[in-house]
Amino acid sequence: MRKALNRDHTKRFQNPHEFLIEIHKLLNNYPDYTKYRSHLHVVHTNGIEYKVHEGLKMVVERSKNGSAWQKRHQHDGTYDSALKLLRQ
Repeated sequence: MRKALNRDHTKRFQNPHEFLIEIHKLLNNYPDYTKYRSHLHVVHTNGIEYKVHEGLKMVVERSKNGSAWQKRHQHDGTYDSALKLLRQ
């Protein structure tokens, strides 16, 4: 947004196409997060979904394009490591 709204017009995007490419990159890099009582639900634009269940041990599940949920074990049980896994 800083580049798009820069006061100096020479530092702005040269055309709308460049702006839309950057918007598309942002949408792909930042998924949608929804917090439910039982879990955190994360949806990526490519169809991958994650559910994070908090309890005695943090459980992360993954589904791609509506397939069955599979548990993911590539985290160390902390919230930060689970979020890092969700951003992949």
